[in-house]
Amino acid sequence: MMKGSTPEWRVRRFLFVHTLLRRYVRGEATDREREVIESWRAEEGNSFNGEQFQELPFSVLTQVNERIYRKVAISQEFPQSDWKLVAQQPEVKLAEYEAMINTAHTQHTPKPQKSKLATSLYVGVAAMIAIMFCFVLFQYYTQNEVLQSNHNIISEQLPDNTHIQMNRDSRLTLSRDFNHHSRKVEMTGEIFFEVAKNTQKPFIIAHSVLQTQVKGTSFTICDYPELDVSTITVRTGVVSVSTEGKQIAMLTANKQLLYNKITGKYTVRDRSWQSSAGWIDGKIVWVDADEKEIAMRIKQAFNKELVIDKQALGTNVCFNSEFAPNATLNQVMERLMLVYGTQYKIEGEQVIVFRKLQE
Repeated sequence: MMKGSTPEWRVRRFLFVHTLLRRYVRGEATDREREVIESWRAEEGNSFNGEQFQELPFSVLTQVNERIYRKVAISQEFPQSDWKLVAQQPEVKLAEYEAMINTAHTQHTPKPQKSKLATSLYVGVAAMIAIMFCFVLFQYYTQNEVLQSNHNIISEQLPDNTHIQMNRDSRLTLSRDFNHHSRKVEMTGEIFFEVAKNTQKPFIIAHSVLQTQVKGTSFTICDYPELDVSTITVRTGVVSVSTEGKQIAMLTANKQLLYNKITGKYTVRDRSWQSSAGWIDGKIVWVDADEKEIAMRIKQAFNKELVIDKQALGTNVCFNSEFAPNATLNQVMERLMLVYGTQYKIEGEQVIVFRKLQE
């Protein structure tokens, strides 16, 4: 995200304009600031007065604030501050206070006799700034950080020094206070976690109906929304898995949990973690894959939709295979056809699997 477009920087913009207008009304603005503000006001004319500001839609208020900022602040040195402490700054507390009393603000008689132009400008814009400030400040502190891999395999390091690798079409959501009081995340897709050890702050992952908790270990979770089964495979350490507040498994190295999201049934089995993590090296891997997973992996790797005609692969499909990162679609399909004795054809964005009619 570009600097200046984040909630933090929008709040800082609002505070800058808010403080600048206050100095203008009090007669404390520099000649250059006063010249630019009055120039902006002359361009705007009487389009916006105090009452109208409070009645405008939020989208319009945002546009007005951006015009003020571009006109007034672009030539100024933008204020820098430690954002961790910004909530304690006088400007922030004052803006919060004004947001609560903005309807009564216009009834106060200013001590010095200022021009109607200055007072109208400040009252209207200050009310708008305060309203928008509180909205954006709330957005900043409640907005989650989201990591998405889209069509790539990516590697990231989290604020607690946990290292992750995300398979294609995966998503990880961290709360704004991640690693401050807790280490809670939500995920979909397939992610390898190498969790930094912290016995005081367990690392907790919510995915579908499951919750996986560790203190410092490494493991892979595969939990795509389009698949019926979630799997958790452990490389090192101990992993606790629960659902609806009840622990269902304690997994150790080279153990795997399979949880059916449709039936709620689950099983734990021996499984080498490498067999579930070949995708980290870019390989195309199927382990006991059903039709849904075969189709999903083909979509991920080749951006083609797999269409299986009239149960051409039969029932209870369980496909196991592994391909190098540079494998072609034809190589993958030839092996699939060899295992199931079927044929295929590629038509546009679809790969159609079918059985040849007997003559």
